[in-house]
Amino acid sequence: MLSNAASCLSPRLTFHLSQLLPTTFPLLAALFHRRYNKRRNSAHERSSMRPRDSFLLIVLGGVLTASAFFVGRWVQDYRGVESDSPSIAVNQAAVRPIPELRPSGRIPGAFEHHAALLLGINGLLDVDPEALVQIIEATRDRIKIIGVITSPKQEAQVAKLLESRGLPRSSVQFFQWPVESMWLRDYAPYFMVGGHTTLIDFTYARPERDMADSFPPVLAASMNFHYTHCGLTFEGGDLIVNGDGLCITTPAFVTANTPRGMDLDRIGEILHDQFHFKRWVRLNPLDDEPTGHTSLFVTLCAQNKAILGISTQNEDSVNAQILDGDAALLSAESTTSGPLEVVRIPMPSHADGIWRSYTSAIYVNGVVLVPQYPDQDAKLDKIALDVYRNAMPGWKPIGIDCSKLVSGGGGLHRISRAIPQLPAP
Repeated sequence: MLSNAASCLSPRLTFHLSQLLPTTFPLLAALFHRRYNKRRNSAHERSSMRPRDSFLLIVLGGVLTASAFFVGRWVQDYRGVESDSPSIAVNQAAVRPIPELRPSGRIPGAFEHHAALLLGINGLLDVDPEALVQIIEATRDRIKIIGVITSPKQEAQVAKLLESRGLPRSSVQFFQWPVESMWLRDYAPYFMVGGHTTLIDFTYARPERDMADSFPPVLAASMNFHYTHCGLTFEGGDLIVNGDGLCITTPAFVTANTPRGMDLDRIGEILHDQFHFKRWVRLNPLDDEPTGHTSLFVTLCAQNKAILGISTQNEDSVNAQILDGDAALLSAESTTSGPLEVVRIPMPSHADGIWRSYTSAIYVNGVVLVPQYPDQDAKLDKIALDVYRNAMPGWKPIGIDCSKLVSGGGGLHRISRAIPQLPAP
């Protein structure tokens, strides 16, 4: 981790300083050693430096510090570009092909095998420790769990919680960084697998959460991932993939990038060039739902299969029509495994203003964690589990009570991010 003093700086500048300073100090030490100890037999030479040596040290230190400053400023400007370009009106859902230019590597689907699971323990520990225990207990034997925490105190609290439930402390490894939110999916990076694993960063569309936005480069540096920034602004809960070159967003993805002066074509180019996507489907989001995320109403459970919400006309006539339209768009898509099959799953009631969802699931190597709301409709919970069981033969659906979690504005999908491959130690 970075030092406490460094953490007072801009997180992006701090990151680049952390990469530069390890090379700066050896250079300074080498010059000091060569000049200062050149004549070791002279007591005077050992106890004082010549003015010219002091001058050289000061100049070199100033040059390197200035370099770190301007590199940090350049990266900060790149990650948070603002533009005076007019906004682009986006009011239609659409499907847009992305030209195939240089396919190599890919972003795996959530349902594929993964090596590790990032989990937003920092907030979940306080909001719903029982759900945290359920998640760890259901997945610890199938994947390496990396819990994101903000302090050593949280690590001790988790260890105590696990011990009280008969789970070993080794069930979770920890990554400490002072992120402002447990909604890890929104700011955690994507991972491209190929000759090596590349961490693909983006600008988090919440400028007030600067430490969360700096999480991906810090993770890359700490775990030795290859790193790149795609140059787009969005929230990760709005971009889902099938591992076969298909990506799905809502029009909010476009709106988030209009301050950068980007139109649909430019965004599509970046999605291809940086993520190697071939098809980009934009679905209409749920009406009046505040996040606009795709994961609230659709999940991809296979290369050629989507689970999409369904509302009744009596329950929510507006969103019933929106979801039926989205189903038609998805059904028209093809994959290398055949046509995209759309399986429908009931949408829980949001009459109380809380947006519950069964598609905000976590896939973990043969187990799928499905949100449950026993305080609302236990019968509907069972139907949701049956939908996953029938849609994913060989997988084990496990229900997780998300009654408290959803009250905070998110679900299981939003507190997690899977890592397909870990770099060699």
